[in-house]
Amino acid sequence: MNRLWSLIKISLNVNFGISARRYELKNDKGRRTEIIATIIALIVGVGSLVFGYAYLLNILFDKGRTINQPEIILGMAFLGAQMIIMFMGIFYILSSFYFANDLNILIPLPLTQWEVLISKFIVIMVNEYLILIPFMLPPLLIYGIKMGMGFIYWLKSIILILMTPVMPLAISSLLVIILMRFINLRRHKDALTVIGSILVILIAISINYFGQTIPPGSEQEFLDRFITTQYGIINSMGKSFPPSLWAVYSITQTGIDSLLYLFLFTGLSIALLALLIWTANIVFYKGVLAGTEVSHANKKTSKEDIYSRKYRAKNPVWAIFGREWRIFLRTPIYSTNGLLPMIIAPFILAMPFFTQTKDLDELYNLIDSPLAGPYMVLIILGFNLFISGTNMAACTSISREGNTFWISKIIPISPREQVIGKIIHSMSISGIGIGINTILFSIILGINIWRIAIIVMFSLLGALFINILNLMIDINRPKLHWTNPQEAVKSNLNGLFGIISTIVIIGIISIILLFLLKLGTKEGLVYFILTLIMIIALIPSLLSLFKMAGDGYNKIEI
Repeated sequence: MNRLWSLIKISLNVNFGISARRYELKNDKGRRTEIIATIIALIVGVGSLVFGYAYLLNILFDKGRTINQPEIILGMAFLGAQMIIMFMGIFYILSSFYFANDLNILIPLPLTQWEVLISKFIVIMVNEYLILIPFMLPPLLIYGIKMGMGFIYWLKSIILILMTPVMPLAISSLLVIILMRFINLRRHKDALTVIGSILVILIAISINYFGQTIPPGSEQEFLDRFITTQYGIINSMGKSFPPSLWAVYSITQTGIDSLLYLFLFTGLSIALLALLIWTANIVFYKGVLAGTEVSHANKKTSKEDIYSRKYRAKNPVWAIFGREWRIFLRTPIYSTNGLLPMIIAPFILAMPFFTQTKDLDELYNLIDSPLAGPYMVLIILGFNLFISGTNMAACTSISREGNTFWISKIIPISPREQVIGKIIHSMSISGIGIGINTILFSIILGINIWRIAIIVMFSLLGALFINILNLMIDINRPKLHWTNPQEAVKSNLNGLFGIISTIVIIGIISIILLFLLKLGTKEGLVYFILTLIMIIALIPSLLSLFKMAGDGYNKIEI
């Protein structure tokens, strides 16, 4: 047990860079200022999001209380948290269990398979707490304070927060280690994992959305059935994952029933964790080592092939572009964080339009008015830019190289050419989201072809500016010291800074466009002025990126 505890402490230290941050705070004044500023920015950014989330929950609680169902906010919180952890946990587990750089060090050590796996499991769980606590605290606080709950409620709430990620992560871990043991997809297993994950999540979202749609003409009957049952709404939500109901019942009911539900929830979590430990001790290393097997190619290489490969050279920029895509696709945590928002977000945004309601009829009537065109352009442009800014491709471009960044420093390709290749790679990912989103909304809203062209042009110009800024952020503060690829994206604050910069840019563009429209400027002239502003902003930002790359590549040390 002491051995396991030591491994957990070391893993947490490495994951969060605790020793490095402690040293920097004590000895590096410049770095200390940066860390403090980052913490303040993080508190302000996350705090504003949590405040808005709590405000909406408070309204939902009041609405639920009028129909004797205030527990709805707890049901949504527990179900949402566990579903998110279960789905996203698959990618983090794949990254930490099978693609981490520390496996070559840990496997030869006198450690059992389950000790290595559990240490990684706990590190993932601690990372999940950083998202889970801001997500779970507001509904628990709102319900507890407004319902006047006592000490036992708060004690059980702490237990439930600690136990919430255990069950979904254990289920995801069991699925991953069993599949990786028996399914060897060799060269293409990572790409197929990413494609399969995207398809599964898209199908799950579609089924969940359309399955819960109220049948036309039965709205009143549907609501009456819910209102007459105290736990009707959360019972309906909990059908997809019953343990979320047990958690709600354990803190909202009283007496022996409350304790039984609490023991059921915690007991199943512990049982699944025990099953994971038992399974890991049998098959974990076999799955890890199977991933290192290399298949022998039967194809013979001719003399002509050897000479053609020897003397064939690529343009440096496109060589970097190809390398970026290979790294991106070979590591599921990179591709899912970069590609999933591009593919899933447009469909989530478009789903409400597939249900015909009176509100949508009013929206379509508004769209048909002559003055609505520029506003439709602005709305879709805002969606496109937000999707582009959340793909994490540009703001982790340097960080993803990790301890192999020394290769980028010595290869005969200038920093300028390297960042151009990285920008093209980031733009290709942004282009996927822009294309899907624009096509979907153009079909749904019936936007004419010339406005579509305007949307695409502005989206690409805006995405280019966002990706340049995000790459600047990563050049200035790359996260190169990580043991598994998950840390390069999930534990990297550059992603948060990238989202903040994206929101600021969207706000500036919106203000300019709305100001011009309010002045009565003709639509064509508005687009012309906005195009000039974007191009003028792009030129100095691109030159600054080139200069920053030249200086930054020399300063970065591994």
